[in-house]
Amino acid sequence: MSNIELNKMIKIARRYNNKKRSYLLVNTLQAKHIPTRPQDINFGTRIGQIIREEDFPNAHLVIGFAETATAIAADVAGEASLPSFAE
Repeated sequence: MSNIELNKMIKIARRYNNKKRSYLLVNTLQAKHIPTRPQDINFGTRIGQIIREEDFPNAHLVIGFAETATAIAADVAGEASLPSFAE
């Protein structure tokens, strides 16, 4: 993911009223918790391209668990021409 800087993509957020998980990692490019410019929401496509072209030519399946991870997995799988499984 050479064109995406991880320190700009992931932020730590404080959860209030949650004693078990007081912090969470927020993907700033997901447009779920933080307003995001539409042209910046392409990380799922980019990850799919990396899987297809560069690092994982033998990948067979993309799995996304819980909430919006299922949408991300579908985006990655579509770009990588792989089946996806959403739970």
